[in-house]
Amino acid sequence: MDTKYNFFIFVDYVPLNITKGAIYISPYGEDFVNIFRSIKQFEENVGKIVEDDFIKNIFIDRGQYENVIQFRVENPYIPRSCLFLKTDDSIKNITDKLKTGEKFSNYDIFSGKSISNISLDDQLAAKSYLKVFFYVMLQYMNAGYHKSQNLKKIPDWCVCFSEPVMDYFIEYFEIKSQSEDITIVDEFLTNPQFREMITVQMMKVLANYIINNKISIPSEITSWQDINVWIKLKNSF
Repeated sequence: MDTKYNFFIFVDYVPLNITKGAIYISPYGEDFVNIFRSIKQFEENVGKIVEDDFIKNIFIDRGQYENVIQFRVENPYIPRSCLFLKTDDSIKNITDKLKTGEKFSNYDIFSGKSISNISLDDQLAAKSYLKVFFYVMLQYMNAGYHKSQNLKKIPDWCVCFSEPVMDYFIEYFEIKSQSEDITIVDEFLTNPQFREMITVQMMKVLANYIINNKISIPSEITSWQDINVWIKLKNSF
């Protein structure tokens, strides 16, 4: 069975010359066919976006975002296996490249991989998001969450997951509360084991990033559980 490619084009204007079959996401999209204000509105009206071996979704930004990293982080509910591109290349050219097996690199900030092979804009964006992520994790560790403790109050914004990078983190790792009627925030505030699990997962992400980007080497790390190790690394973020 041939692979079906679904294209979602993000623009910051009313698209007039549209490609047949493509879905456009635009701030001005509510009164037009195949043009929506957001992915959420598309899914509410059409259905959930599905990604599998036979259906591939390609998200293309043409003006709404500054870089691919921002594009990906600020759309956390899109399946993480989808392809994100920032390009003016035509859908036909992209389709031809996909069919011939051309690989498009997509860096994910939670992969922990080296950022050396991505564009400078994407590197700066990744560092910016990870700086916030690092700060939040350090707050969690300072409160003892990684040991199921609750030693001190931390800033409210750190526990409400309102920052885009934290919202994306929750979706990326498919973190769920114990029950559908309990929010992630409520679970986090009341369940020490849940706080520990989230904090340790954040530590793993950043530990991989630190080693793979040669910010430190394993022999210099006494224990990732030691908050002093992270405090020494703080200036690297």
